[in-house]
Amino acid sequence: MNVIDFESDSTPQKQMNFRQKMVVLAIDLLMVVELCIGMYAASLSPDSFTTSFLKTFICFLVPTLVVGIFLIRRFKSDPPSFA
Repeated sequence: MNVIDFESDSTPQKQMNFRQKMVVLAIDLLMVVELCIGMYAASLSPDSFTTSFLKTFICFLVPTLVVGIFLIRRFKSDPPSFA
C-alpha cells in the first residue's frame, strides 16, 4: 500500500514575511466587504438574487485576487539573482 508522507517533503517551505501577511489580511478583509456588497446588491432584486449576487461578487473578487497574488509575489524575501 502506497502512503503519501507530506511531512518529509524534499523542498523546504518558506514562511511569509510581514508584508505578505499584511497583504493576505487585506485580501481577507476585502473579500468579506465584497461579500457584503454582493449580498446587499442581490437583496435589491430578490427575483434574480443568485445572478445579481454572482455578477456583483465575482466582478469584485477577481481583481482583488489578481492584485493580491501579484503583491504577494512582489513582496518575496528572496533577492533577485542576476547570475
